[in-house]
Amino acid sequence: PEDKVKLVREKQSTGNVVVMVGDGVNDAIALVAADVGIAVARGANLATEVADIVLLKPGLRGISRAIRLSNRTRNIILQNIFWAFLYNVTLIPIAAGCFVSVGIEIQPRMAAGAMACSSLIVVFNSLRLRVIAIA
Repeated sequence: PEDKVKLVREKQSTGNVVVMVGDGVNDAIALVAADVGIAVARGANLATEVADIVLLKPGLRGISRAIRLSNRTRNIILQNIFWAFLYNVTLIPIAAGCFVSVGIEIQPRMAAGAMACSSLIVVFNSLRLRVIAIA
């Protein structure tokens, strides 16, 4: 186990992001030391407890699926942040009456409706992760 941890630390010291895949108790320390620890579900209980990702099916194909899912998740998070920022920068000042002097205003119930729509857009955008095929 110490050799695995040493190897993980060496790779990290050169600036690499290290992913460690393991299935036994002897892999647990290296799984914790790695930037991302991946355990096989049929492996030792300790390995699955300390891992960041647990592969439920045998084989390594799940690793590429997990990477694709994490990339899609990050993209949707960024989209949601963009939408929330856009809403907050545009509609909140209008709802607060900052532009009444130039004739731009919105009624409070319309502002509340716009806020509800903004929240729904973020929720439904996030729900796309449930239907995205990661095959």
